[in-house]
Amino acid sequence: MVKRYEPLDCNGKPIFAGDSVVLVRASEKLIAGLPDEDQKAIQAQVGNVLKVNEFDEYGHAEIEFVDAEGMMHTIWIEPSCLRKQG
Repeated sequence: MVKRYEPLDCNGKPIFAGDSVVLVRASEKLIAGLPDEDQKAIQAQVGNVLKVNEFDEYGHAEIEFVDAEGMMHTIWIEPSCLRKQG
C-alpha cells in the first residue's frame, strides 16, 4: 500500500491541482545533478506564479513552465517550496 501525503505549501496551506502558486525556492534536492542550463531555468522561476498540474504519490507538485529560450520544462517539486496564491 502506497502512503498518500497531503501537499502543504510553505505556510502550511493545502495545495490542490489547478492552484496558482509562487515558487519561493528551488530545493537542492530538485536541482542537484541537473545541467547548468536547467538549474538556471528553474532558478529564474523563483518568485513567479505558476500552476500546479497534479501531484505524485509522494505529494510532489508537477509544475510546467517555458524558459527564456522558449524551452518547456516540467518539474516535480516539494510543496514546501511553493506558496499558494489567494
